[in-house]
Amino acid sequence: MITLNLNMFPLDLKVHNFYYLYINIDDSKMMQVFNSTINQSNDLWKRERYFRLSASAKAHKIKTYRNWSDKGLLILCSTLLKENKLGKQGKINVTYGQQNEPIALEVFKQMYNKDVLNCGLIVDVKRPWLCASPDGLILNESGTIEKVLEIKCPISCKKKPIVDSNKNINVKYLEWDN
Repeated sequence: MITLNLNMFPLDLKVHNFYYLYINIDDSKMMQVFNSTINQSNDLWKRERYFRLSASAKAHKIKTYRNWSDKGLLILCSTLLKENKLGKQGKINVTYGQQNEPIALEVFKQMYNKDVLNCGLIVDVKRPWLCASPDGLILNESGTIEKVLEIKCPISCKKKPIVDSNKNINVKYLEWDN
């Protein structure tokens, strides 16, 4: 009979098992997830993002959250774990972005003369509770990844530029950095 020394586990056994079953990831699995999720929003992409903090909505909610009391943190956690439905306007916004991102990507590649690698879900192997789905990886002349590309096509700027000729910004989440 094998006896477990529970003092060896920094987490309770259920949490430990959950972590190793759903969160922990090695380099090989990370690459398999990356390559299998290049067409974002497939079932694997959704499943792998479900228990992780993504660099999109969840990270933004954490960054902008103001109530850091114990009760406030419980509310934040329950909000992050709920499956959010977009609603009619949300679906319209997402559809607009999906229709315009390929156009924006082509304009970017031509404007900056850069090659961009299509990107699947990236899970941080050292901190596997974190993930991101960038719109692309920008390659330098030697084919090495130079930067991460995230494209935003806000429907609020459908009829006006995101940044106008006077450098006025028409979206509240963008900052001008000279």
